[in-house]
Amino acid sequence: MNHLIACPIFREELDAVLPSKADLTIHYLDPLVHNDALKMLQELEAATSSIKNGKVRLLVGRECFCEVSISGFADSINAKVIDEKNCIEAILGIARTEELQKDRTTIHTRGWMEMICKLFQDDPLSGDSVRIMLGHFDKIVLLDYGIKSFSDEEILSYFDLLQVPIEIEVVQLNYFGGVLSKLLK
Repeated sequence: MNHLIACPIFREELDAVLPSKADLTIHYLDPLVHNDALKMLQELEAATSSIKNGKVRLLVGRECFCEVSISGFADSINAKVIDEKNCIEAILGIARTEELQKDRTTIHTRGWMEMICKLFQDDPLSGDSVRIMLGHFDKIVLLDYGIKSFSDEEILSYFDLLQVPIEIEVVQLNYFGGVLSKLLK
């Protein structure tokens, strides 16, 4: 049995790319790992401690915010981790990510949008910190895979929340499929 410990940001992407009969147990981390390095470590430890046999794979950016190095953690439990430093690079690749991030642009996915909206709902003070952090950017690019397009209401609501102009970029999940295939080998 193979075990995939995944950042919740990848839920939509995994649903789109994974074969329906994949011999894989998926454990999604809590979305709040993105704001708390200790929580990231605790979530990784909790997820891996329940696994008794099988291969462990981490679908978490190599440089994601954690109390310890993600690569070091993976090595310590004999797990495999992706080469990409974050979820956006895992979806788009380094070159496409860098191209889209020019001129003070940040890239979000539906997963990021949902996590940020939940954060504002659950903890307005942390939400305000996110708004301040995103204030550095001139634009947000939302990735659309053609699976579930963003409604005008969702986009306007997200803009109202973050106060940063939003553009939609239609992309394919081919690069992500390759990342996942390599990880699961």
